[in-house]
Amino acid sequence: MFAALHLPEFAAVAALRPFPELRALPCAVVADRRQTGQAKAPLIAVNPAAAGWGVSPGWSAARARSRCPELRFVPRDPGGESLLALDLLQLAESLTPDFEQTRPDTLLLDLTANRHATPPGQKQLPGLRFRTAATPDLCLLAILAEAPPPRPASPRPKAEHHWELPDFDPLPIAFILAADLPGAAAILPTLQAWGIRTLGELQRLPGPELAERLGPDAARLQRILKGTRERPLRLHRQSQTFVSITHFEEPANHLETLLFAFKKLLDELCKQLENSHQSASKIRFNLLFETIDPLGHVITLPEPLGSAGSLMRPLQAVVETLRLAAPVAALELELSPVHAGGAQRAWFGPRLRQPQRWADTLSHLEALLGPGNLGIPALENSHRPDAFRLRAVPGSLAGPAPVTADAHGHPPASPIPLRRFRPPLRASVATGTEAGDPSPRPLALLGGPYPGSITRCRGPFPLSGGWWSPTAWQQIEWDVQLANGQLLRLAYRPPGDWRIEGIYS
Repeated sequence: MFAALHLPEFAAVAALRPFPELRALPCAVVADRRQTGQAKAPLIAVNPAAAGWGVSPGWSAARARSRCPELRFVPRDPGGESLLALDLLQLAESLTPDFEQTRPDTLLLDLTANRHATPPGQKQLPGLRFRTAATPDLCLLAILAEAPPPRPASPRPKAEHHWELPDFDPLPIAFILAADLPGAAAILPTLQAWGIRTLGELQRLPGPELAERLGPDAARLQRILKGTRERPLRLHRQSQTFVSITHFEEPANHLETLLFAFKKLLDELCKQLENSHQSASKIRFNLLFETIDPLGHVITLPEPLGSAGSLMRPLQAVVETLRLAAPVAALELELSPVHAGGAQRAWFGPRLRQPQRWADTLSHLEALLGPGNLGIPALENSHRPDAFRLRAVPGSLAGPAPVTADAHGHPPASPIPLRRFRPPLRASVATGTEAGDPSPRPLALLGGPYPGSITRCRGPFPLSGGWWSPTAWQQIEWDVQLANGQLLRLAYRPPGDWRIEGIYS
C-alpha cells in the first residue's frame, strides 16, 4: 500500500505562516516581476478564503482585486517554503523511512511495512491532504484530483482516505500534465486531436492499438490509469553536510595556528565520514578576517580520501602558500562526501602506487599556478596551430601514452619534433615575392636570437579559422633552414607581423 501527502497552495501556506491573523482573510501570493519578466506579475497561489471568492492562481492582480475587493497581496517567502518543505519531510519520516519527494508540496510514501499508519492530523500542517492507494501513481492522481475520491467498490469497510480504482470520467485529459505523468506532454496533443476529453475515455481505449499508434509512453500511461503499473519509489535521502566552523578567542596571525585549527576540524569531520561510510572528494575552506572580505578556496581531490592525515596534506600545501593580509577571526571547513567505490587496477599498464602523494603534488602545483591553470593539454578540433585546452587531471594515471600513428594510420609528418615558443618570438624578416604569388617569401632573418640567411624553405602553408566569429584568425607558415643548419618555423600574420613559432630540435 502506498500513500500520498499533499499540501495545496504551498506558496500561500508558507507566506502566511508567520501571520496567523491573515489566514482567515482572502490573501494571494504575487510573483516577482524581475523573475517572471512580465509587466503584470501573476498570482502564484491563493489561500482557501480567496479561492472561495473564485480567485485562481495565474490571474493578474487587477483581475483578482476586481473579483475580491478585500483581497490582500503578500510577497513570496522562499525561506519559509524551505522550512515548510522540511516540516513536510519530517512528517513523512514519522510514518515511514521510504518515501519519494515528487514535488516540494507532494510526497509519495511506501506503507508496506506500516499498513496501520494513521493519517496526520490537521494541527500539524493545516490543509494537508492524505490519500492511500494500491500504486504510487494512483496516489498521485488521487491527491491532486479536485473532486473528492469516490467510495471504495469493495464491500469490506475501509478508511475514508483510501482510494480504490476510480471512475476517471470527471477528470479532464489535461490532468495528466498536472500530475506530471511520464510521457504525458508528448501524447496529449494527439489524444486531444482524437477527441479524447477525459481520463476515463483514455482508460477505455484498446491497449494494443494505443501502444501501436502512440508508443510505449501511451501504454504505460494507460496501465497507470488501470492500476496495473507498479514502480519503485525514487527514495528521498537527506543530504549529509560535513561542515565545521571555529572562532578564535584571539585573532590568528600565524599559519601554524591555522594549521592546528584545521587539523582539529578535520579529525571531527573524518569521524563523521567514517560513521557514514563515505569519503571526501572536495575540501572547501573559508577564512573570515576581522577587517577585510573572507577568503575561500576549493581543493578538488583526484581520488576520494577519508583519513584525516591524507586530507591534511593537500590542505596544508595550499594553506602554506597563503599570505594573511589581516588577522583571522574564524575559519570554516567543509568536506564534500561521496561513496568511494572500488576500482580494478589496470592489467597492462603501470598505476600510481601512492595516490595520496599524487594528490599532494597536484595541490602544490595548484597552489603555485592558481586555480584553473593545472591540467593535461589536449588538442582542440581546429586547424589553428598550437590550439589546445587543459583537461582535468584524473585521479590515477597509467603513465604517458607513446606517440603513435594517428586515427588514419599515418605516421607523424616529421620525425624531428617541433619545440614551440610560448609566446612566439617576434622577428624582422627580409622578404621577396614571386610571380603569381602575392604572399611574401622569407629570404633572411635580420635580427633576434636566430639571425642568418635562409638557404631552403618550404611553403607557404596558409591557415585560417573562426571566420564566422569575432575571433577570426589567419596566418601563413613557412619551414625554413638557415645557413648554419638550424630549422625554424616562421609564421606571417597580415599585414606585416612575422613570428618565430618554434625550432626543430
